[in-house]
Amino acid sequence: MCFQLPHGVDVTLAELQEMAMRQQQQIEAQQQMLVAKEQRLKFLKQQELRHQQVRFIFCSESHDGEKLQKKKKKPNKQRETPA
Repeated sequence: MCFQLPHGVDVTLAELQEMAMRQQQQIEAQQQMLVAKEQRLKFLKQQELRHQQVRFIFCSESHDGEKLQKKKKKPNKQRETPA
């Protein structure tokens, strides 16, 4: 395989291999960083889902509590008004 380099640039095979090794290490470091970021994103999505579930449960219980309050107040109003 032949590479055309600018005039006056001499690169030995050892230097090319060293450059390739550094690039490979950079690629591996970037892959590790990507895996870590994907794991973090997965964790955050799961955490958000749990928060939504808790909010839903809380809102449902709050709504049920309001219904119960209204039901309790209704008989009181009927007792107050003479029939």
